[in-house]
Amino acid sequence: MRFVPLALAAGFVASVAGATLKSLAESKGIYIGAAADNGEIADPTFARIIGQEFHSTTPGNSMKWDAIEPSPGVFNYKGGDEILNFAVSKGMTVRGHTLVWHSQLPSWVSEGTWTKETLTAAIENHVTNVVTHYKGKLLHWDVVNEIFNEDGTLRDSVFSRTFGNADFVPIAFRAARAADPDVKLYINDYNVEFIGPKSDAMYTYVKQWLAEGVPIDGIGAQAHLVVGLLGDTFHENLARFTSLGVETALTELDIRGNTPLSAADSQQQKDDYEYSMRACVETDGCVGVTIWGFTDRYSWVPTTFPGEGDALPWDKNFQRKPAHDGIVLALGGTPEPTSTTTGTPTPTPTGRAYVHAGSGLEPGWQNWSWNMNEFTAFYDGPPTPVVGEYSLKAVTGEYGGLNLKGTEAAFKGKATFNFNIAGNNPDFSVRFEASAEKYQTTELQHLRTVCDGTITTDKFTSCKVDFTHLGDHAWDIVALMSHTAANQTIILSDVYVAEGASQATTTSGGSTATTTAVTTTTRGPLPTPTADRSVYEGGSLGLGWQNWSWDTVVDFAYPGPPAPVVGSSIIQATATNYGGLSFRGNAFGGYKYLVFSVAAANPNWSVRMEDVATAFEGSIVKLETFCEGTITIDKFTHCKVDLLAAGDQNWDRFSFMSHVVGDQVIYLSNIYLSADGDLPEPQCTLFQTVTLPAETFTVPGPVYTVTYDPEETCSFDATVTLPAETITVSGAPSYVTITVAPDVTTTPTTTTTTTTTPRTTTTTTGCACPTFTSVPCPGGGSVVPRCLSTPQPGSSICQIQTPACPSVTTTTTTTTTRTSTTTTPLTTPGQCTATVTRTVDQTVTVTPTVTVTRR
Repeated sequence: MRFVPLALAAGFVASVAGATLKSLAESKGIYIGAAADNGEIADPTFARIIGQEFHSTTPGNSMKWDAIEPSPGVFNYKGGDEILNFAVSKGMTVRGHTLVWHSQLPSWVSEGTWTKETLTAAIENHVTNVVTHYKGKLLHWDVVNEIFNEDGTLRDSVFSRTFGNADFVPIAFRAARAADPDVKLYINDYNVEFIGPKSDAMYTYVKQWLAEGVPIDGIGAQAHLVVGLLGDTFHENLARFTSLGVETALTELDIRGNTPLSAADSQQQKDDYEYSMRACVETDGCVGVTIWGFTDRYSWVPTTFPGEGDALPWDKNFQRKPAHDGIVLALGGTPEPTSTTTGTPTPTPTGRAYVHAGSGLEPGWQNWSWNMNEFTAFYDGPPTPVVGEYSLKAVTGEYGGLNLKGTEAAFKGKATFNFNIAGNNPDFSVRFEASAEKYQTTELQHLRTVCDGTITTDKFTSCKVDFTHLGDHAWDIVALMSHTAANQTIILSDVYVAEGASQATTTSGGSTATTTAVTTTTRGPLPTPTADRSVYEGGSLGLGWQNWSWDTVVDFAYPGPPAPVVGSSIIQATATNYGGLSFRGNAFGGYKYLVFSVAAANPNWSVRMEDVATAFEGSIVKLETFCEGTITIDKFTHCKVDLLAAGDQNWDRFSFMSHVVGDQVIYLSNIYLSADGDLPEPQCTLFQTVTLPAETFTVPGPVYTVTYDPEETCSFDATVTLPAETITVSGAPSYVTITVAPDVTTTPTTTTTTTTTPRTTTTTTGCACPTFTSVPCPGGGSVVPRCLSTPQPGSSICQIQTPACPSVTTTTTTTTTRTSTTTTPLTTPGQCTATVTRTVDQTVTVTPTVTVTRR
């Protein structure tokens, strides 16, 4: 059993020299794939390479149970569909991952109270709905994932605890097969690559299930391996699996080591990749290999195994590593040199430090751009690159910047930054930075002063920027900064830092322009913004903001719950293994507060501010430090970060960082930057006086207290207790109108009481004192509540006093019926939800009407 790609079926013969990985894999009759997450496919360089090199992809998180069915019977396919649509656009197939797994379960599954019958129904419903949704669209499904301990026993999970055995596995497979008769169904696990107790258990259980008719098509060996620690039974074990009559595949291959990898470890990693790939290539019935990502830029390893990483065949700058050569060798290819050029190779002149020489960013250089809509270091034109095979293409957003970070060594002893540029007369300036000094020049050298003539889209124009006059600094960053809110496209070729004359005389449109030397030693004062700036209001990020999250699935249009503070949507973010929800925008130094509303079940999060432009990271501070009250999952809590207290820094990024291994969900609403620190006053809900029909009873004055939630939450529980002598309302404000109509009437009873209404004082938090109208007294006349104290600057506490009414004697008629208490919830759209209970001697059911007036 071998994978037969369409290209092979059509008679395609792959070249072994200069071929892509997928063409080499086709020549061996297998597929090669790479995992991807939703945020990663938005990276244009990532998207280009994965489509160019791989047959298939596996969604890292967006097809797992918590992402697709967060609530019982509520299915959200947005993330999975996004990966599938991306794959289709690249001509790739998809491995579905994963239907039943002990991890990344929604709490209603992992913490639910189950019987075998109810959990069977939940599994069947989930599997049936998901597999049906993707019927006919996927290559494989990892139906059941990671069910064994290292000793071969069953892993403890909600599934094994409920069933007491592995009977949930056949249930899941049979449901999947019923939903899609054609997709290949896999059982998947790690540390089953070599012969041992865990792989023995996999072999034994699958053999038994196959004998029982369970529709298992394949065994997935994840292959999360460690450099230099691979066993010698890889081939033998895969052959043992396929002897059962199923196919097998390596489903999540990566090989991690201690970082940074030494030269010896890099060579060993290359050998280990070659050995692992050969295990599949040389085993009949092994149909393919999926690498768990392909670039160290997005690897899960460093956050899960601190001190380890560099696990993938491309580095963080999308440059091929020796590990890539190991894969090529296993597939029968010939590794290429790290850098390739078209035509005759151009020798590197002495005294140059290349940034981009035609084959991507050079080692040591990183893309630190901001507000960038597209960035690729492998653009093949037009126009034709000046050197090498590729140019660098950047499409900036609102006031974005192409920001390239190198090393101090690259700039040391150099005098000029040189590049060739193409674009539609782009409006950019060049700036230099020294990140170790947290210093950046205030002098901006515009392209028209440093380039030889008008910049056009059809050819490259040569540019040279002299930076010797800027002072003796440890330069390591150069930025091309856009001066417009519109998108701008620039293409760079033959980019390098060079020795040269310490002058800044260039030509512009045929005339000579001399740059004036301006040396700045300190950063200027932070700007003083005059208006608030939105980050997220409900539905999408504000203008100029980008999602820079890591290991996190983000839904910007989640409808709730909890209910949005503003707009119709909130942010739902699920971070995995110390993931983070992160946003990058134009610098916001000078703003006083970062303001947001948050909800979370387990608020084990911190907030960190960053100045990416200078590589400065602020302190990591626990989330609850900034919030007013306890953070819960069912309502939003108001929070604000004092940006000036966080440091005199021109911040341009902030992150919510998870401190949990596994998954953690956070919800955010109404995120903005406050310019003046005068935050909008929370809305307070005031209620009118309780009034009852004259023939029933009369309330003896305002004896009720004002309570409300200062964070705009609009809910309360009101209990009306009605003894024969008086009426008391606890938990309800003194400004409510309730009309009471008993549902059962018996013989009325009349009592006469004398009631004295005391003066009441209420302390409120979160609002300034309102303006009150007079409150009628039971015996005639009225009193006017007043403020005893006004909030001081920086405080939101005031006291409200309601003066006493004169004592009166009233005749009250009550109706007595039932002996049980009946609670009736009341909902008035757009207002509040109240629960009111009326007790009169014995108990009756009341149907009140509540009128709410917002201030």
